[in-house]
Amino acid sequence: MGEHAQLDVPLTARYATTVRSVVASLAAALGMSIDEIDDLRLGVNEAISLLTDVDDGGAGRLHVRFDTEPGQITVSAHRSGLAESVPVPEIDVLAARILGAVVDEFSIADDGLILLVKRVPTDGDS
Repeated sequence: MGEHAQLDVPLTARYATTVRSVVASLAAALGMSIDEIDDLRLGVNEAISLLTDVDDGGAGRLHVRFDTEPGQITVSAHRSGLAESVPVPEIDVLAARILGAVVDEFSIADDGLILLVKRVPTDGDS
């Protein structure tokens, strides 16, 4: 059975360290290797960078949810308190390439929700 944890912090990159620490701890509990954890931390960092790249006047919030189940962690993140969402067509090509390289799945919805999935490799995975 899966578990979840949530963070709700001010919309600033200053809290990226907190989010990365939580995801690293959860990934380690799932049995991910150091390299897999580092990849996931990098993916989370990219997602946070995309969401916090805005002047919100101090009103915005960053919401991050971590869902774990055996062999997998899903991280969903979005921001609130702003009139605008993350403009999907304007997502940096480099950020998309990084996300594609470090997590097993990622998506960015029209409403700005960023979803990352990282799985623990099994013996049959290369």
